[in-house]
Amino acid sequence: MTPLIALSDLKRGIGLVVSVAPGLTVCQSLVVLFQAVLPLAGLYLTKSIVDAVVAPETAVLPVGVLLTAAALVALATVCIRETGGVLQERQSHRLGDRVFNLLHRQAAGVNLACLEQPEYHDAFHQALSEGPYRPARILGGLFDVLRNGVLLAGMTGFLFLFQWEVAALLPAAVLFPAIVRWRYARRQFDLRKKTTGTERRAGYYHWLLTSPEAAREVRLLDLFSFLSGRFNRYRQTVCRQRMALAGRQAVATTLMRAVGIAITFGCFALMARNAMSGTASVGEFVMLMQAFHRGAGALDGIFSGAAELHENRLFLSALFRFLDLPGESPDAPGPTDVPDLSRSTIAFENVSFTYPGTRRPVLQKVSFTLCPGDIVAIVGPNGAGKSTLIKLLCRLYEPDAGRILVDGRNIRHFDLKTWRRQIGVVFQDYIHYHFTVADNIRVGDIRLDEKDPRIAEAARHTGANLVSNALPHGIHTLLGRTFEGGCDLSEGQWQKIALARALVKDAGLMVLDEPTSALDADTEHHIFTRFRELTAKRSTLLISHRFSTVRMADRILVLQNARILEAGNHNELIRMRGRYSEMYSKQAGMYI
Repeated sequence: MTPLIALSDLKRGIGLVVSVAPGLTVCQSLVVLFQAVLPLAGLYLTKSIVDAVVAPETAVLPVGVLLTAAALVALATVCIRETGGVLQERQSHRLGDRVFNLLHRQAAGVNLACLEQPEYHDAFHQALSEGPYRPARILGGLFDVLRNGVLLAGMTGFLFLFQWEVAALLPAAVLFPAIVRWRYARRQFDLRKKTTGTERRAGYYHWLLTSPEAAREVRLLDLFSFLSGRFNRYRQTVCRQRMALAGRQAVATTLMRAVGIAITFGCFALMARNAMSGTASVGEFVMLMQAFHRGAGALDGIFSGAAELHENRLFLSALFRFLDLPGESPDAPGPTDVPDLSRSTIAFENVSFTYPGTRRPVLQKVSFTLCPGDIVAIVGPNGAGKSTLIKLLCRLYEPDAGRILVDGRNIRHFDLKTWRRQIGVVFQDYIHYHFTVADNIRVGDIRLDEKDPRIAEAARHTGANLVSNALPHGIHTLLGRTFEGGCDLSEGQWQKIALARALVKDAGLMVLDEPTSALDADTEHHIFTRFRELTAKRSTLLISHRFSTVRMADRILVLQNARILEAGNHNELIRMRGRYSEMYSKQAGMYI
């Protein structure tokens, strides 16, 4: 990493900290200055007290007055230190919240192509594990360097005034350990980066061992020993590498500290010789020893602070790398208003797509048209690209080639959020939100108030009201077992709520990916006998493996090997005696 990039990361980190709480930053700066000045006053008072005790006849002030002054300085030091701790805690909390908000916003808006890459998950892991507290350490490190710099200047001044040769030896006492720490800061970062993938693997096995989603299979298949063994193996791999590095650093630091200790006590011996020969007073001897000790501590603090800044800057760069990942495709310049999709013609025109990091195309030159108010169903084997069509239509991905048009206009020319508000979606792997029933439905259009009558209306259309009526608090019952008081549902009950979630949005286009896979036959029949009524004013794109659902569509597309193989309504496709007829016959035969 070049010095300019390193400086940029450091500047960006400081800017982030200051922007969160500028007032707190100013207050902390004042605290740091007081923390640096008060020890100088305390040190001089110590000299004066010792000299007043040894030779009271030459003392400028009585011992009692000097002791009182020293006590006040000590009390002020404690008050300033505690005040600084409170300010730092408050700023760290605010900063942590800001960083979490940045991480959440970036994770929610990052280009979905990034999610297909292991490098994204490594970057997210590093940013999440280090990002929330590293910026605060940056500012804390700068304050430490500032405080120790002022303190060092004062202590070095004392030494030069009374014994300049000791002052000249001061840097040598702490330089060598600082060099070791600086070198190992980079090695720590490189090791953490190297082991990120292994840590994520351990985290995955930890999730399997502890998550409710995996609990049933872990028990039924007796997987505890297997999963626990894998978890421990990955953890031990990381631990061995970190302990090896820590051991090497400890040995190097100990050797360099030994050199520093030899220089320090050599200086003490020089001070003691001067005091014994009468060229320095006892008070001066005590003051110089303390000045050297505190000066060495301050210089060590400066070197350590600089090394810590270097280390924190390295880890902070991981946070900024994550925050700088590309977001979703930006809107074209001057985005136009999205037309009413219930009255518009949607056309796929030679659309091709391959998922990032793979070579096999999922879609190749796919073309079809969805006319206003029509229901178009898409069928085909697993992996044929059916769900990918939906993702492209919702602009979760962008086509590699071809266009998706609305009344002749490319959907990339529309404002992304406005476009998505026109689409009601139920994905096959929809989320079970551990919210109330009302909120589970309301997230379909989060702009609605929780008491909006459209929520209850959507619930009635899909039978979700029958689910909520049987719950302790009706539509305000908390779902899931994650939080106290929550009630879990069957998969079919969850699916009714998910369907209501799509219907509650006043959307011109309805997109349903396996919308009834978990519903029983009676419920499915009830919903789809009313489906025409529910979607009369909307266009619908439907994916399903149930031909009892598919046959009601105005047009059916058979997708296979990344291309549209057949197209027509149910009767037309049956008469063609092609792939659709074959699939329909096989499924119908299961009920004979």
